[in-house]
Amino acid sequence: MKIDASRVWCQSRSHCLTVDSWRLTNLEPIGRANQMKCHFLTADDFIYLFDFIRSCRQNHTKLPISFGCSHYVTPEYEMDIRDYFFICGAGTLVASILYNGDIYACLDIERRSELIQGNIKKDNFKEIWQNMFSQYRERRDRLSSLCAICLDAQFCRGDSAHTWDYDNNCAKCCLKQMLNI
Repeated sequence: MKIDASRVWCQSRSHCLTVDSWRLTNLEPIGRANQMKCHFLTADDFIYLFDFIRSCRQNHTKLPISFGCSHYVTPEYEMDIRDYFFICGAGTLVASILYNGDIYACLDIERRSELIQGNIKKDNFKEIWQNMFSQYRERRDRLSSLCAICLDAQFCRGDSAHTWDYDNNCAKCCLKQMLNI
């Protein structure tokens, strides 16, 4: 593929996909990726990635670039690599309907029966949205002893719901701690 500003040309060049932005995300410690830890970014990799994104954004590249919604990344980087301050929208801004009709928060969250909010085949979605999703609307950071001592917990709120360890009430991946910032 050849990247040309806002267009990605396919090998056949018979058609073109218009790309209006580039959102970079990282492999997360969830699902099958848990068995591929050698592919996870290191602290140095994250810093390199964030510096790359920051540089592209400061130089106003033709193709807008940002870091995905995966994690809170500390005040040093937060507004330099995104258009918005970190927020995990699982169950607060986002809901998903699974293949079998189960109503869930974010599709990236591990499948656990206690996290199913209802089923679209028998339940009223509006009522579920208004009255359920309580475990996503409470601050996860208040459940974790590590988060309790973190000065950024009010911003991070326990980080992403899809990397939360629901058995041990802690984040599986804390970039602030990993980057030691």
